[in-house]
Amino acid sequence: MSPSSLRTRLLVCCVLFCLGVFASGILTIIERGFHSDTAFAQDLIRLHVIAHSNMPQDQELKLRVRDAVLLEAKRILGETSAKEQAYKLLSENAGELERCAQEAVFASGFDYPVQVKMGSFLFPDRVYGDLLLPEGRYDAVRVEIGAAGGDNWWCVLFPPLCLAELDGASSDLVRVDRTEGGDGDGGRSFVLRSRLWEQVVQTRYARLLQSWWQASAAGLSALKH
Repeated sequence: MSPSSLRTRLLVCCVLFCLGVFASGILTIIERGFHSDTAFAQDLIRLHVIAHSNMPQDQELKLRVRDAVLLEAKRILGETSAKEQAYKLLSENAGELERCAQEAVFASGFDYPVQVKMGSFLFPDRVYGDLLLPEGRYDAVRVEIGAAGGDNWWCVLFPPLCLAELDGASSDLVRVDRTEGGDGDGGRSFVLRSRLWEQVVQTRYARLLQSWWQASAAGLSALKH
């Protein structure tokens, strides 16, 4: 083997080795980034609205109930920035949330009963924009309309990402997925549409989310203003 061929082979080996080290480093960074995104999932409060059935009128009713609940939740939460306080406020006002939801049902010409439940519920993996929430149990506000046998509507209620819709974002805040069972264990992916994400990041709610997330990453239990 000529010296030039040997040098070429050594050079190729060095390049491949460097690429391997680089790829390994990138994977490590990605893995750390993933864990940093999901480490504070226990500090979220999620909203889960379940329609009576999959009939078109019941699906439309679900969205009207959703809007009523979001408006009331916005009033209840105000500028709350600590998860514990947000959960306490929502729990204390669960009756008001249920009342608003029931009024929305009656105003739409239906007589379905509505139940609002606070608790820990099982959720499948969900992706909100760039944020992955792993499968598991989350504190949530669960709104059951009638027999609660239809498609579900999901979002993050605290930090108030889904309240951004009330500040002018599109009504397509989330995709409605068919799930089997009320606890949402159907396992379908949940994707925040990219065009909406561009709108959401401009809202004060998204800025609050970003600040809260940074504060949580720093080990703070609440934002300091």
